[in-house]
Amino acid sequence: QRGQIEEAVAASEKSVELDPYNQLLQKELIARLIAAERHKKAQDALEHYVEMFPEDSFVRQMLAIAKQ
Repeated sequence: QRGQIEEAVAASEKSVELDPYNQLLQKELIARLIAAERHKKAQDALEHYVEMFPEDSFVRQMLAIAKQ
């Protein structure tokens, strides 16, 4: 299962690279990073997302929780 999660992370990273302004792809990457227990990278992705899409209050709240 670990290999499948890492493959999913890699696929999401590639998708975001190809379409960086797609909010759904960004959120999917964040969720997959969390599932892969790559918490620092997930937090970095959350911070990047909030910079790109500051109007998304849900993700801002997730970031605040992640920083606790």
